[in-house]
Amino acid sequence: MAGARFPLAGTCFLLAGAGFPLAGAYFLLAGARFSFAGAKFLLAGACFLSADTRFSFSGASFVFEVN
Repeated sequence: MAGARFPLAGTCFLLAGAGFPLAGAYFLLAGARFSFAGAKFLLAGACFLSADTRFSFSGASFVFEVN
């Protein structure tokens, strides 16, 4: 699903076995792009907002802001 767009609002999802232990967390995704190649996830311009932590993904760089 290369180049597919997933506008997900208030969706709870679990990524198991992909290096992302995000069980039971709620995320707000606005215009995030997902490219799936095997077990690799390329997230461009995606902003993940949870109750206590903000995850900003840009290419391969990760910025973690813990409130």
